[in-house]
Parts: sequence; C-alpha cells; structure tokens
Amino acid sequence: MNLTLTKPSTFSQIAQSGLVTGDTLTAANMQGINENAKFAAVRTEEFYGFYSNGTTVELPVSPADGYEYSRDELTYWASLYWSGGTTYGPWNSGGGNRGSGPAVVVLGAIAPPYRGATSAGGEILSLGYGVDYSSGLVFGAVSYIKDGVSGGVMVNTPVATTDCILFVVVCAKRQR
Repeated sequence: MNLTLTKPSTFSQIAQSGLVTGDTLTAANMQGINENAKFAAVRTEEFYGFYSNGTTVELPVSPADGYEYSRDELTYWASLYWSGGTTYGPWNSGGGNRGSGPAVVVLGAIAPPYRGATSAGGEILSLGYGVDYSSGLVFGAVSYIKDGVSGGVMVNTPVATTDCILFVVVCAKRQR
C-alpha cells in the first residue's frame, strides 16, 4: 500500500501554550498536528539506483506527494557493485549479455545491470568512487596491475580505467 498525500507537507509550528491540559483544543492546532504528522511520514525518504562513471544522480521527486528535493537536502551513499563496465542489457537493443557493442551508460536503473568485462585486465591495484554532493555527478576509477615481460625482465604495468558500476542510495531529508 502506497502513501499518497494531496500536496507537499510542511512543518507547522504550534505554540506550547495551545496544548495545555484542560484547555480547549482549537481547530488551528488540530490542523497543525495533522500537518506535522504528514510531514513526519515523508520527511526522510530513500531512493536508489545503479550508476556508472560520469552519470548524474537525478534530483528525486517524492512519490507520496510530488515534493521535489534540492541537492542540499540529499546525502549519498555509494558502494561498488562491479569493477567492470556493462554489456548488453535492458538499456539498449542488443539483447542478452554477450557480444560487442557500444558502452552502456547506467543511469539510476533499479534492476541490476548486466556485468561486463573491464577495459583492462590484471589484478585490482586501487579504486576510488563516490558522488559529488554539489552536482550529483558520479565518479569512479579502477586501477589494475598487469604482469608482463619486457626484454626478458618481469614488468608490472599499472593501467587506470573509469570502468565501474556503483549502487547509490540517496537519503533525502526535507527542511522545514
């Protein structure tokens, strides 16, 4: 069952003097209490999706009352879902998850994307990822170390990529 409100809820300041035991409760105070209960139900909401490097987390809109959040009301939690890119999946017409084709940009998909290969082989050397709070821009980088031989000598070559898929949870908290 979904919560649906007819308009965005706001916090209503109620004077403590209007809530004294034995005094008559006014319609205005009852309406304020009702508004505050609605506001409490939707003050904090969470949204989530899968994002790839270079995409932007959209500003969420509350499904309960249509409230449009601003960036300063959002906190992001990002976790690494996959260190490679994506392959064919529900975001393009390739079908299946094998074969060559254009890179797929993952932008807020709710279903997990198909996992593709990395653009560099080797073992993971380091990784860094996150979401820029001021813009919602998703960034991710994965570095690999490749073993090889050059002139009869064993060589370890670092290779940097921007392959990665992040699972991002957006905690939205309304201001008063």
